[in-house]
Amino acid sequence: MEIRFDFGDDHGRVLVEVVPNADPVAVGKSERELGVPVCTASVEFSASGFRPALFDAPSRWRSGAVQWRAHSFLTIGPWNVDRQESSR
Repeated sequence: MEIRFDFGDDHGRVLVEVVPNADPVAVGKSERELGVPVCTASVEFSASGFRPALFDAPSRWRSGAVQWRAHSFLTIGPWNVDRQESSR
């Protein structure tokens, strides 16, 4: 999934992928989490600065069908253009 966003004259997008966990041990889970969804998201932004990322590999405590819902929020703090320009 791709989510586009704008902040002033700067543009970006969040790239989200949800796939079955093929190797739960590699992400610190037990074998019983095999196939449970793993979510990764990365941010591309035209302005210089940090590129936030998200990773979530939930666990389930019981067998059988599980309905999984995750919420995440992309926020931005005060944007001081003068300070950004002077630090270059």
